Amino acid sequence: MSNSYSVKAGDDLKIDVPFKGIPEPEVSWKKDGAELKETTRVSFLTSNNSSLITIRNTTREESGNYEITLTNTVGRKSAIIAVVILDKPGPPGAIKVDEVNADYISLSWDPPLYDGGCPISNYVVEKRDTTTTTWKTVSSTVARTSIKVPRLTQGTEYQFRIAAENRFGMSHAVESASVVAQYPFETPGPPTTLHVAQATKSFMLVTWNEPASDGGSPIIGYHLEMKDYSSIRWTKTNRGRLISETEFKVNGVEESLQYEFRVAAENIAGVGPYSKATEPIAARDPCDPPANLTVTDITRSSISLTWSKPENDGGAKVTGYIVDRRELPDGCWLKCNFTNLQDTCYDIEGLTEDIQYDFRVIAKNSAGVLSEPSQCTGAVTVKDNVVLPRVVLDNKYKKLVVVKAGDVLRIDADISGRPRPVISWSKDGERIEIKARIEITSTHTTTTLLVRDTIRRDSGQYTVTVQNIAGTRSLSVNCKVLDRPGPSSGPLHVTGLTAEKCTLTWGPPQENGGAEILRYIVEKCETSRVTWTSVYEDTKATTCKVTGLRKGREYIFRIKAVNEYGEGEALESEPTKATDPFTVPAAPTDVDVTSITSETMTICWRRPESDGGSSISGYVIEKREKSGMLWVQVNTKPVNDLRVKASNLCEGCEYEYRVYAENVAGSSPPSIPCKLTKAEDPQFLPSPPAKPKVIDSTKTSVTLSWNKPLFDGGAAITGYCVEYKRTDEEDWFVSVSNTENTESTVVGLTPGAEYIFVVKSINKIGVSEPSPPTDPQAAEDREEEPQFNISNEMRKTLLVKDGSSFTLTVPFSGKPVPNVMWDKADVDLRVRASIHTTDTVTSITVEQATRDDSGKYTVTLQNVAGKVTCTLNVRVLDSPGPPCRVAVKDVTKSSATVAWDTPENEGGAAVTNYLVDIREVNNKGWTRVTDSCPRLTYRLSDLQEGGVYYFRVTGENQYGIGLPAETKYGAMITEKPSPPQTIEVTEVTKESVSLSWIKPENDGGSRITSYRVDALENGQDKWVKCGVTKTVHFVVYDLKEATQYFFRVRAENHAGFSDPTEMALPVLVKGQLEPPEMNMNKFPDNMVYVRAGSNLKCQIPLTGKPAPKISLSKDDVVLKSTMRFNSEVTPEYLIISLRESTATDSGRYDICASNTSGASRSFVTIVVLDRPSAPVGPIGMSEVTEDSVSLTWLPPRYDGGSPVTNYIITKRETTNGDWTEVSSVVVKCTMKIMKLITGLEYQFRIRAENRYGISEYIDSATVRVDLNYTVPESPSPPTVTSVTRESVTVAWTEPTWNGGRPAVGYHLQMKDKNSILWQTVNKTVIRATHFKVTNVIVAGLIYEFKVAAENAAGCSPLSKISDAVLAVDACEPPTNVRITHIRKSSVRLEWLNPTYDGGSKVTGYLVEKKEGERDRWTKANLTNVSDTHYTVTELNECVVYEFRVAAKNAAGSVSDPSVTAGPVMCVDTDDYQGD
Repeated sequence: MSNSYSVKAGDDLKIDVPFKGIPEPEVSWKKDGAELKETTRVSFLTSNNSSLITIRNTTREESGNYEITLTNTVGRKSAIIAVVILDKPGPPGAIKVDEVNADYISLSWDPPLYDGGCPISNYVVEKRDTTTTTWKTVSSTVARTSIKVPRLTQGTEYQFRIAAENRFGMSHAVESASVVAQYPFETPGPPTTLHVAQATKSFMLVTWNEPASDGGSPIIGYHLEMKDYSSIRWTKTNRGRLISETEFKVNGVEESLQYEFRVAAENIAGVGPYSKATEPIAARDPCDPPANLTVTDITRSSISLTWSKPENDGGAKVTGYIVDRRELPDGCWLKCNFTNLQDTCYDIEGLTEDIQYDFRVIAKNSAGVLSEPSQCTGAVTVKDNVVLPRVVLDNKYKKLVVVKAGDVLRIDADISGRPRPVISWSKDGERIEIKARIEITSTHTTTTLLVRDTIRRDSGQYTVTVQNIAGTRSLSVNCKVLDRPGPSSGPLHVTGLTAEKCTLTWGPPQENGGAEILRYIVEKCETSRVTWTSVYEDTKATTCKVTGLRKGREYIFRIKAVNEYGEGEALESEPTKATDPFTVPAAPTDVDVTSITSETMTICWRRPESDGGSSISGYVIEKREKSGMLWVQVNTKPVNDLRVKASNLCEGCEYEYRVYAENVAGSSPPSIPCKLTKAEDPQFLPSPPAKPKVIDSTKTSVTLSWNKPLFDGGAAITGYCVEYKRTDEEDWFVSVSNTENTESTVVGLTPGAEYIFVVKSINKIGVSEPSPPTDPQAAEDREEEPQFNISNEMRKTLLVKDGSSFTLTVPFSGKPVPNVMWDKADVDLRVRASIHTTDTVTSITVEQATRDDSGKYTVTLQNVAGKVTCTLNVRVLDSPGPPCRVAVKDVTKSSATVAWDTPENEGGAAVTNYLVDIREVNNKGWTRVTDSCPRLTYRLSDLQEGGVYYFRVTGENQYGIGLPAETKYGAMITEKPSPPQTIEVTEVTKESVSLSWIKPENDGGSRITSYRVDALENGQDKWVKCGVTKTVHFVVYDLKEATQYFFRVRAENHAGFSDPTEMALPVLVKGQLEPPEMNMNKFPDNMVYVRAGSNLKCQIPLTGKPAPKISLSKDDVVLKSTMRFNSEVTPEYLIISLRESTATDSGRYDICASNTSGASRSFVTIVVLDRPSAPVGPIGMSEVTEDSVSLTWLPPRYDGGSPVTNYIITKRETTNGDWTEVSSVVVKCTMKIMKLITGLEYQFRIRAENRYGISEYIDSATVRVDLNYTVPESPSPPTVTSVTRESVTVAWTEPTWNGGRPAVGYHLQMKDKNSILWQTVNKTVIRATHFKVTNVIVAGLIYEFKVAAENAAGCSPLSKISDAVLAVDACEPPTNVRITHIRKSSVRLEWLNPTYDGGSKVTGYLVEKKEGERDRWTKANLTNVSDTHYTVTELNECVVYEFRVAAKNAAGSVSDPSVTAGPVMCVDTDDYQGD
């Protein structure tokens, strides 16, 4: 026996070991030291002298050392047998990457642990680009366990796999990790400090600094990219050439577009990452600074500046300015305006007296570009400078200023004075208010009055007044407006009035518009119309005569004066009616009626004796029935003739008529009515009948017929006269002198002769004219179509008993005598029956009738005039004929149903019973199954499965048993199969659908021979056969693309087709597309976990056709594959790989899978299990006492994938560096540290801990353990609530923080604004938040106040200074504020002067408005209002407003607002006349 066995994998292994021993030893087997047990593949057979082990279907696992042990009472003996299974080797060991370069990679690996029982002949090395799934062979003949893979592409990520091969085959391949072919040094880092150094509308200069790291290789250049801010596409600016410097000028930018830039460095290893993009920069020229900055006014606390707009706005409109100031000599620049400033002037207030300041202005355009600062004003000292005001007008205003109406009146004046004077304009002594046409604009040096669309009332004297504390100056300008004249002097008198004319007189206009009146225009208008008609266009006098008026119409006249500038306003008259002195005419006479019919009458009359002084213009006629009460007008319009025809009368009614005459004055009284007249027609001879018709003729006679005449002459037709004559003669003969019929026969005619005939109508008046003659008619026999003369009784079905005889007799007529033919379907009656025919009768006789003689007998008559057919029914009473359509259905494996239809010939009586017989195919004799079956089906059971049977059926009626009918083919006793199961669509193309299904559960006892596939187009109702197949799959071709189809399948066996299996939903025929779909079911909450430092491989099921493309992003940044992180798409999975994971890899990864069918989005959250990040600070410290402090903090932003279990808190005194643990079991994010030493300063450190470790720490700020309260914050700046000449009441609010202890009171200080010395007002602590200052107030001085709060820790800092207040008595508000006029865009207000002016004259009023439900009051007047009325303009129509007024006196005191006027809605009212 051999100690070594070799067998090829898959073969059976048999080891037969002979042995001997007495007594017979026990046998046991082991493999590799483990006991070998018997299984389905391993069996043992032991006899008294041998042991056989058999292993079936060996695999490589059966290789090893098998040990057989023999044991008996004498001893123990073992032997080892080596078994080698010859197979392909196992996979090589893990692949190691020994060296990586830009174009090659060196690999090594360990030999397979299992060589397959024979030496390894070679190794097969393959590679693939990780962006593809295709493997390419590097070498298939590698003999060693290492290889250098050359010709790689720099920067490409590769994966390698290696398989071992021996003579039995190739092993499974082992794959390497992904590795990038690159230089051993890295690409450089991103450049730093990238910014746009200069931007214009045509180019941008971009600069940057070198990267912090060059990657180990010198930088060889840079790549600069740019993109439009609204785009996502980056474009290279250096066009393929490297940028060697750290700046680049980008040309070709589009004006006003915003651009972003990014830059990347390149070394020999490649292009490094791009820097962060710059902020969006617009391609615009820089905005120039403002020019001509000038100081226009200086006071002891303010300065006024003006400047000019920038010459170049940078391509965008200048939208505002920023004013800066600084104290000289070394102050910093501070912003003066905190709201957008659009004007080119600004008043800077709140300056310190006698301090020197410098000012500058910066412009800002709509693109957000700030200009460089303007030139500074230089040193300006803040102090009062009083200069008398002055007004200078141009010499042209010294003369009379003449303006044409509609033009613009403009008066410009130069002004000066310090402080800046107040400017006011007036006209003829009244202050000018700004309106839609009037505009007043003023600057520091000029003022302009602008009056648009001038009118006559704008003529007068205009005065401009300037005033400041130094004095007042005024200048006047006289102006004359040349305009159209005013209205003529009235009233407009209308005299000499008639129905057609009148005379108008008026006076010249009081205002001639500055020019001579050239002419007058006279117009008229009927009051019932809106259009004016010209009467005279060029009349010089102030009187005129108007003609062409209409009587009874009411008119208005108007006059317009005309000068060289146009037509003036119109002067209108009162409404005037045009009437005459005429009277109505007398009534017409002699009214009579003529020309009477049943529907019309003609009425005549004579003219009236008097026309009333005006000619008759027409007549109006009225009628009345005898039985009626109302008169009805006959004519719709007056008639000028002395007769009129009345129509539409009722026949037989009696009418009377009367007539009115009309002239220009109106209608006359009615005439005397005429006598009653009856509406009836006169009687006449009747009209003749229409042309007679010849309806029959013989050799000696002609029969005529005709219709009644259309007109009977007003009397009933009493008869007709018939006359005739020969066509070759002139004499007429009377056939019938008077007949009431409309049909007559003329006899006694000559055979063959031609005649014509006429008919005359007769009424009581006489005989009418003859009718039109007939066509010539010869006296001869006529041709007649044949017809049957049978009764209804003959048309009924004839019943004949079997064996009897019957005869059918049919009378008929026709000229000439028609030919007679008898017919019956499928029977030659000339043989079966006897036929006898005369000129008027035909008959047929059938002897010994049978059931076959039943049916329809047809007789046909035919002559030259036509053809006619008649059908007679015969039923022979006999036993039935054979049943029809005997068939077998509903066959099962043990039964069948025979079905048939009733016999075509039931023998004259209904079949009441059927007899059913059966015979086997091999048996010639019939067996009666039943002789009593009243139905048309019969089910036979207990038949032999698979047997073939024939069936026979015989009918029976009341006359006996009929003829039998049997099935043509034998029926196999097997049932039809059950329907196929679960039809499915396996593939769809644009013209075909592939179907598959499962065989029926039951084949019906007979094998399935085929399957039939049908299709139904969606929307149709007819199934179409697609084909027959013997398999369970089928492809349906030639389908319409983009059409939906239903499909069904039926199985067929010897019994027939099964029920169909149909698809529930239609299939759309189109190219197979499947949108991507990711299945995240096996990832709860879409989360995967990995320990820090470990590798992660996440396989997500992914489907889609075509194969989807994957995009991964994290924090909205698209991720690219690297050596640590990459993704791979297989036909079934998306595989995400992460190597050496760190905490920064944690987070949500968004996945987008897309193909041509659509896109699918999902995400996976990677949780890296690590120690947590440091707690989030800063550490809050509160409740600081003498020996404790409370700490609060926030949990770590990253918990390491595991909940934080506790926090560790340590402390140290700031005087040493030793940290002492306070607690390591803190669970919450707060803790109170106790037992601290009062007066010492502490710092605290906190770390978080989870199951994976302890986080980094955060340190608190230092805190001194001391008293827990301090002095309060400052109160709010005081506000003045009341002021008089002798006292000032101020108020303030409590500090927002009291320092930890309640405030015990306040201290108030005050000073004269011109002083620098503050004095305390209160002698004791002020407990309230208000205080009235008395005794120290000097009337007329300006005061400022500030306040401090006090608590147990001391006094707070002083508050900010209050607004300055003048110590004068306050002016009271205006009274009786009311709304006097309302228009859709303006409201006029009026009020009374204040009852008390505060000791100084009221110099003006402030008008405020509030819109709707808003709480904010806005100023309505932009200039000073000195009058007690004001029109608020530029309001919105249909909006509700409220108004109030405040008074201002010469001392500068402004009163409280008045009582509110309103609310009121802006709509037009009729009583508004303007200002």
